[in-house]
Amino acid sequence: MYRIVFFFPLLTSISFAERVNADELLPGDQSIAAVVDHYVDAKLKAAGVASASQATDSNLVRRLTLDLVGRIPTAGEAQAYIGST
Repeated sequence: MYRIVFFFPLLTSISFAERVNADELLPGDQSIAAVVDHYVDAKLKAAGVASASQATDSNLVRRLTLDLVGRIPTAGEAQAYIGST
């Protein structure tokens, strides 16, 4: 789910007007998240971009807070995020 945040610039470069053959489409019973991940992964693979390993919760909360709020999280915010389920 977090891939969309980090790959948004890539998503905006995807042309949604490209023709796709019916046999290339995923079945309709797939979740939206699975479909998005499938097509983002395919586009990254085609571009030769290797994905990074999954970020730890502490690294993720730091990155997201910096990107969205413009500062590092406080110790309390980080502990609350890491401790949440």
